[in-house]
Amino acid sequence: MSIAFCVSGGGRVVGATLAARAAGLLTLQDATAVLDRPTPFSEVAANYGIGCTVLDHRHFENKEQFRDELTRTLEKLAVDHLFLTFDWLLSAEAVSTYQNRIINLHMSQLPLFPGRGAIKAALAAGTRTAGVTYHFVDNGVDTGPIIAQAITAVVPRMTHEQLGRALFKRAVPLAIQVLRWLEQSRLHIYGPLVSVSEALYDDGPYFPALDDDIAEFSRNYLARWYPG
Repeated sequence: MSIAFCVSGGGRVVGATLAARAAGLLTLQDATAVLDRPTPFSEVAANYGIGCTVLDHRHFENKEQFRDELTRTLEKLAVDHLFLTFDWLLSAEAVSTYQNRIINLHMSQLPLFPGRGAIKAALAAGTRTAGVTYHFVDNGVDTGPIIAQAITAVVPRMTHEQLGRALFKRAVPLAIQVLRWLEQSRLHIYGPLVSVSEALYDDGPYFPALDDDIAEFSRNYLARWYPG
């Protein structure tokens, strides 16, 4: 399976999946990354043997030009799947080309708070829980079929930074799990939801539940690199 990670920011979630790959939890035999600006993630990816293409969005006159160049870049890469931790909408052409083969991370419990500013919106709404969602991408904004979600508590006087950190710690294990399901061809789309064959659907912060080895790896990884 070949995959391209489209990354904005520091790429910490994708970095964790590459660490899981190095630990033998994932295969990802043919992986690459596309960045929307130069970041230290390029060095992280290089350490794991992953090449990066940098498309600095600041060098384009407008969003449309950047999106067109991104579409051409993805066409040249010709991978099987895209995995997005990305601040940009893909073109309709790219979505059509990779129909049901693009997975996106959104930092809310969809369908609540789609689009930008999801963490801020959750805090402003006064919700007692917040979540992360992995879903397939369609032509809408965060409207595609939902694969898996995780939740965390929102406590009184919680800051944007604190909630973001809590959600990140939910996003990391679920990213690894979703990629494993993808590698194992266990994702099946039924309308607005995705069924994961042989997965455990049970009460808990992750739905469906994590595999034991992924849960253990993630605890150790997060405790080492992101204590507290």
